Amino acid sequence: AEYGGCTMDAQLLCQALQGSLSPDNQQRSQAEVFLQKCSTTPGYAVALFQILSSGEVPLEIRHSASIAFKNLVKRSWEVDQIRKLENILLIDEQEKRVIRDNLVEALISAPKIIRVQLGVSLQQICTTDFPDHWPGLVDKIVTLIGSQGKDQIYGALFAYRYLCKKFEYIVTSNPKREILNKLVERTFPMLVGLFQHVSQIDSLDSAELQILLVKIFWSSTQLAIPPFLIDNNNLMPWMQLLLQIVEKEVILPPDWRNYAQTVIQYPWWVAKKWAAHTFVRFFSRYGTVKTTDDDIHKAFATLFLQHYIDKLLETFVRLLTNRKPKEPYKFVALCINFVSHSIYSSRTWQVLKPHVSHLFQDILFPLLCYNEEDDDLFNNHPQEYIKRQFDVWQELYDPRPSILYFIVNVVKIRGKQHLDVFLNYVTQILTDYQLGDLSKSNPSRKYGALYAIGSLAPSLKNREEFRKGLEVILPQHVFPELSSSYPFLRALACWTFGEIWFIRYPNEETFFMALKGVLNCLKDPLLPVKVNAALSLRNIIKHPLAHEPLLEALPFVLEELIKMSDYIDSDDVIGTIDILIEKYRDQMPNFSSLLVKKLCSIFHRLSTERTFEDEDDDENWNSDVTAVQTLKTLQTLIDSVSKIPDALMQIDLAVTPLIAKVLQDRDMTYLQDVLKIVTGVTFYSKEISPTMWSLFPMFYEAFMTWAPDFMPNLLLPLDNYISKGSNVIVTGSYLEMIFNMYQKLIADPKSPETEAGDACKLIEVVLMNLKGQVDKWVLPYIELALNRVPIAESFGLKVLLLEVVINCLAYNPLLTLNILESKGWTQSFFGNWFELLFKEFNRVHDKKLSILALCSLFMIPFASLPQFIKSEVHKFFVAILKLQVLVSKQKQELAAIRDRESDSSFDEVDGDSVDDDDENMEDDSEDLDDLEVEVVPDLSLIHI
Repeated sequence: AEYGGCTMDAQLLCQALQGSLSPDNQQRSQAEVFLQKCSTTPGYAVALFQILSSGEVPLEIRHSASIAFKNLVKRSWEVDQIRKLENILLIDEQEKRVIRDNLVEALISAPKIIRVQLGVSLQQICTTDFPDHWPGLVDKIVTLIGSQGKDQIYGALFAYRYLCKKFEYIVTSNPKREILNKLVERTFPMLVGLFQHVSQIDSLDSAELQILLVKIFWSSTQLAIPPFLIDNNNLMPWMQLLLQIVEKEVILPPDWRNYAQTVIQYPWWVAKKWAAHTFVRFFSRYGTVKTTDDDIHKAFATLFLQHYIDKLLETFVRLLTNRKPKEPYKFVALCINFVSHSIYSSRTWQVLKPHVSHLFQDILFPLLCYNEEDDDLFNNHPQEYIKRQFDVWQELYDPRPSILYFIVNVVKIRGKQHLDVFLNYVTQILTDYQLGDLSKSNPSRKYGALYAIGSLAPSLKNREEFRKGLEVILPQHVFPELSSSYPFLRALACWTFGEIWFIRYPNEETFFMALKGVLNCLKDPLLPVKVNAALSLRNIIKHPLAHEPLLEALPFVLEELIKMSDYIDSDDVIGTIDILIEKYRDQMPNFSSLLVKKLCSIFHRLSTERTFEDEDDDENWNSDVTAVQTLKTLQTLIDSVSKIPDALMQIDLAVTPLIAKVLQDRDMTYLQDVLKIVTGVTFYSKEISPTMWSLFPMFYEAFMTWAPDFMPNLLLPLDNYISKGSNVIVTGSYLEMIFNMYQKLIADPKSPETEAGDACKLIEVVLMNLKGQVDKWVLPYIELALNRVPIAESFGLKVLLLEVVINCLAYNPLLTLNILESKGWTQSFFGNWFELLFKEFNRVHDKKLSILALCSLFMIPFASLPQFIKSEVHKFFVAILKLQVLVSKQKQELAAIRDRESDSSFDEVDGDSVDDDDENMEDDSEDLDDLEVEVVPDLSLIHI
């Protein structure tokens, strides 16, 4: 349907929300236009809230309304940031009150996909309104938790969990932390009583409630321990309940999915994961008293070690020993991580030490081997197999990386005798396989052995005995598997070659034949083999022997990587393209058109498909990582074609819609990398294109509303706009936009001083590049700067504020002096300037700018100078001479520093030099603390 004038009519709004989901582009576009109009109309927030809360509205429409409501709250709840902007809804206090009064009740009755959106909205509202404007929230939650209704208790706990999330990353020095401490003191006795009650009930409803209780405890202890929990009488019941969950035996119903990677979604396993993760975090932070940072945390560490650590270590070792085949990977990995932390403490190490060999050979090594789940994924779900193998997020929970982390730390911290035991064990497995002993020749175990060796190689490669062993293992046991009849061994052989890329080859032909085998695997019909072959090239390319053969194969390799990106979303695949672009940048003009279109297409798909329906779902995180890597690869591609105008213009046209989408979606995840792309395009182009100019107002709106902290990232592209587009920047409202950004950061005394300093640098760019074209702006530039000087806390900001006026002198000395005289600022400004000139003007740039400004004063006829300036002329002349000497001396010092850095770089071996004796690592790290590091001054954007 075609939508007419906007109204808060519920039926019409529901139709629009339904239309926004339509596959028909025209209908969807009409609906989105209508909803955009509604978003500027009073009553829209409450109307959305009523729709998402109504059980009579179809679920898909309620879901759409909940997403729109969440985005509206995020954008429009804090009115101070957006009051000056037009066409942005400012939610008034009456609407806010209605929403606050009914939000918890809406959470209680909402389906899961809507409840999550409301939880995020509640957290956002609490950020600004709790407790001052929402004092009754906790009372309502406490009352509902004390009720007898299952839904009421669950909804109240859900709301309280999101309230606690607001405080997760608030540091102890922040006064807001005390609000959380008081909440814990008030609610934890009641919550632990509820916890004890529901822990006696073996049902999925009980599991769901316990999940929320564990998450509340997790959020409340995320960054610091509340003082309430320093009393062991208060801590003990929580620790006992968490341990009870960790130890609980889970019996899956017959109809539940039966693979380890999906069992984790079963509520009892979710509860066990959160409880185990809590213990791992406690051990990592509070496992030793001396590493804690304050009295409260020292007291907690003492409690943890005295009362809990022995029982916990015994429990996690037992859980690993008695592990059942289908237990979730995440939980097993957390158990291994907990045991791994015992390596650091001499007390817990003494308990673990006698069991290390048994633990590795009989419990951990079997987990490294190729198993039924791997085989099912490899053959039936290859994308999922690859995801599990390479995604960083998976590595946080997959037991294989956790096992290898354990082995590396045992070897590095507790002595190389453990390395000998490990090497002997895996070498025997490889030898048995090579000899073809039918009783021992197991490809699954060979997989485990090669996986272990390849994973440990980057960490242990500088140990001579390990490196020599690799020089034998690779040709004998890895390269033959590049043509193995087992596809999973072909894939692993490619990956292992990439991980052990650094060894020497007495016979270079061995390397060339192995590389040919990897390139052949790129043609393999099985996706995991192709991807492993492709990704191995990221490291193989570092070997000196690889350059020429890979150059010859470059068109084929790039073509395969581009095809691969259609089948799998992987930041590693995109990163491999990035590495090839960087390595063979001279060849990139031949491929730039195809690459930029493909990369933009990948980013658009990834950023469009994101959802926010489950906080435990890793898909958004994986998509974000891949999307960010795509943006970084675009940056590399821009650098590689920087001297090819036609190729650069193609990229300019291709990336503009991508950048516009990020800005329209208000997506901070990608903003920093998007601004780097704009910086590259505008810097390398001879002039700013119309497409790039179309983005300027969008950058302005972003900074003034939802991205005020991004001035450091905006500064370079704005510099390019001004310096390369000086004929355009003085037209329209561009200069007004620049002034408003400057004013936003300088006029507000609460604005961070770093960002305020960047605003001063922005005005410097204007004054340096627009000579004679910004006279009317000189007074407001100076006035804002000098008003901020007295309240600036750091000398760094004081210098930059004074340099706004100094730049004005260089821009137009007579105009600037007249302004200073008319306002009575002359003596105070020059007094501040010369008070700091030889104390705080530390950069070469600071000194050169002062020389330029002082010299400009001598361009004014002496009779036209103010009386104060006439009396100080001799002082200015002496200062110029002194500054010239200091600049010359500082340049020589900087050149000497660069020479020393250049000389030291020649001493490094392949960029990865590490002390061969890891036993000396602790001493080396202490030595580093004693070094005085000379910091090269940060040269400004403008070099005079």
